[in-house]
Amino acid sequence: MLVVNKMTRAAILIGSLESFQKEEFADPMKESFAKIGLDSIIVPLNKIEELNKVDIVYTLPHSIQVDLSFLDEKNIPIINSHRSHSLSKNKMESSDVFIKNNIPTPDTITTDSQDELINFINKHNKIILKQPDICAGYGHMIVEKINNNYFAWNNDSKGEFDFSNPNFVKANKRVFAQPYYAQDFISDFNPDNIVSVYRAYVIGNNVPMATARVGKDQPIVNVARGAHYEFVTPDKKMKEIALKTADSIGFEVGVVDLLKDKNQNYFVIECDCDGLTLVVCRKFRKLKEFEDKYDFDQHIGRRLIEIVNGESYRT
Repeated sequence: MLVVNKMTRAAILIGSLESFQKEEFADPMKESFAKIGLDSIIVPLNKIEELNKVDIVYTLPHSIQVDLSFLDEKNIPIINSHRSHSLSKNKMESSDVFIKNNIPTPDTITTDSQDELINFINKHNKIILKQPDICAGYGHMIVEKINNNYFAWNNDSKGEFDFSNPNFVKANKRVFAQPYYAQDFISDFNPDNIVSVYRAYVIGNNVPMATARVGKDQPIVNVARGAHYEFVTPDKKMKEIALKTADSIGFEVGVVDLLKDKNQNYFVIECDCDGLTLVVCRKFRKLKEFEDKYDFDQHIGRRLIEIVNGESYRT
């Protein structure tokens, strides 16, 4: 049973009290913390001295990297670290970490060479080109070789692929900027054209919940474009891979996105955590099935209490 020290107080760090992050993320988080008996305050950057009054700091997006070294001097933990956030944000760097740590991930290439990209497409026939520092699938394109011609498409349009600079759509040609960050296109696409991206929610050394983002006729699954969340039960393999990913990237609280291939093997495509400019989507809170066991913020609050009470954590 979790024991709450009555003196424990957490700070939720955000950029501004006028920002949308307060209403959309910080206020609900504070309410969820209160449900489990954790006192908390919302601290904007212009009141950063308030962080001296708490036992632990949890970061939501605050845009500007500020010097928080004074927290180390006072032994006030901060979740998550800037390092883990930076790695999560840079998809090319995080892919390198996945590969070096033997985390199952799609075959990946990062290159400025058009010839290398063409060889990669020829190898897999269908690949996905990704923007290295943009989330939610924005700017991504699928490139497919059909009858010795190359076509690029996303959820909105399709056209001939042009291997030149910069990233824009011209006439009926799709153009992508270098450097190219490309992965083998993996999907469990079924006859009904329904695809799922699984998300494991990591809290310390546990994966208490998972969701699937499900899209019909959406090769690039995006909740903002019509896909929807479903709650799923994380299986043993999903948990193992998600925790190994968290260990490799270094985040204490975050999410790991996975795809399944036709053989039902998991592949990690990316990870995210709340931090400097990233925030984990919580739109699943609107599902009618939502209840306390699916409250990501309550799970976060419990973990913050454990850390204040002396448990080790990723830094």
